[in-house]
Order: sequence, then structure tokens, then C-alpha cells
Amino acid sequence: MKSFIYVAVAVLFSTTIAFAQATTATTLQGEWKVDAVNFSGINYNINTGKVLLLDASLTQGQEVTEDDLNLLAAQVKEQLAPFSGNSFTFTKDGVKIKLGYAERSGKFALTQKETKNYIEASFEDKGVKEFQYNFKNNQLYVYLPDESGADIQLVFKRV
Repeated sequence: MKSFIYVAVAVLFSTTIAFAQATTATTLQGEWKVDAVNFSGINYNINTGKVLLLDASLTQGQEVTEDDLNLLAAQVKEQLAPFSGNSFTFTKDGVKIKLGYAERSGKFALTQKETKNYIEASFEDKGVKEFQYNFKNNQLYVYLPDESGADIQLVFKRV
């Protein structure tokens, strides 16, 4: 009886993994536009222009007023202007990526290394780029490394 349960659990687990892998590429299909940017403990919503402090230590114990947040939002908006038009557009096996001022097209594959998921884009100019990604709350999260070693997290919503 125990061996039957182990086999049943193993079959269920492998079926679930196979189903998830088969549907992920399909789930990506369509156009995704950047909605928010998270970096260094700050969340900037591109559509509303609002800033949220995700890390309480950023205030260094000081009270943060609405005026402070509005000033920070204006500064962040200016710095993140190139991100505002970012998008990923996926077809069955192709991808068009607009990041910053660059736009590139090519093929894509979904890969996994250790426990992290990656979009591997092979561009028409023979370049290859990997983007770590995740799904949460029907949003596509893409992580870009920063020069400081921290990740910039771009949050995309389906258009």
C-alpha cells in the first residue's frame, strides 16, 4: 500500500511539473508592458507616478512626508524615464524586447538553472541574453542586474 502511495505521488508530481512547463510558454504569449520598477528598496509605479518605500531603513528613522515622497517620485521618474516604454511581446516562438532605448527581436526559450527561471532570447544579430523571471499575481517579474550588484526588478502587466 505504501509503495502505491509513493508511486501515485510521484506520478502526480511529474505530471504537475510537465504541465507547468508546457503551459508557461503559452502563458507568456502576448504583449507585456512595464507597470512598476523596484530597486534599492523603492517601488515606482510608472502608471501612477507614485513611490513606495519598501525598506523602512531608507528613512533612517525620519518621518517621511507626502512632499518628501512627491520630490522623490519626481527624481525617480526622471531617472527611470528610459524604463517607461519597456515591453516584452511573445509569440509562439518569437520575442520582441524593448528595454531602455534598445529594441531587439529573435527567438526565445524558457530555461531553468537551479531554482531560477530564465527567458533565453537568441536575437537576430546572433546575440543571446538571459533574463531571470518569475510570475506572481498574473504579473511578469523580470530581474536585471545593476552595476552595484543589486537587481532591478521590472514588473510587467499583460496589455
